[in-house]
Amino acid sequence: MFDKRNEDFYMNFSRRELQTLCKKYGLPANRSKSDLANLLASRSQECNLRPLSQVHRDLQLRFAEKEGPGMHFLLLP
Repeated sequence: MFDKRNEDFYMNFSRRELQTLCKKYGLPANRSKSDLANLLASRSQECNLRPLSQVHRDLQLRFAEKEGPGMHFLLLP
């Protein structure tokens, strides 16, 4: 079983962000938001993926690059 805090963390992401992460890690991406969060939480524990704060920061940077200079994101330290 996975740490519930991981699933709660992933639930703060948009569905689009969760889909991007699922695709990156080879997980099914065409599911409900809660299913995607559950998959990522389970996968992160199984594989000892990077710390969640680093994943979050990387994802924000990726979307900022795609959306252009007009988009502003709060980056985690």
